[in-house]
Amino acid sequence: MENSQLPTDNTAIVHSFFNIINRGFIIELQHNLNGLAQGAKLVSQRDKSIWEIRARILFDHAIEVHKKFGNENYEFVHISFKDFKDEEASINNILQKESLGIYQYFIFPQGHNNFLDAMEILNMAGS
Repeated sequence: MENSQLPTDNTAIVHSFFNIINRGFIIELQHNLNGLAQGAKLVSQRDKSIWEIRARILFDHAIEVHKKFGNENYEFVHISFKDFKDEEASINNILQKESLGIYQYFIFPQGHNNFLDAMEILNMAGS
């Protein structure tokens, strides 16, 4: 998870981006803000496409350890594990990522069909 780029107060860095059928786009995003409110807009430096935050994703098995921000709306996701060891590994992964300012969000595109690339930089709209 090494990254030579770090987000500034006005930027965020995409770590992963994928589409879940019937759920929407999920982004794993690194930022150093105190949360991203529902409706916050992010603008790609690459192609100027605009993305809107729908909600922060929290996993029910890690609800007690997730870092939470008062300005965020949350959607809860349930994941099943075959054993406690796998669940514990997932919780440790979440803790490690959140310690680096990496969080998962549901997002949706504003008037385009573009995708985001890993390590792409997004500007906070209005910044």
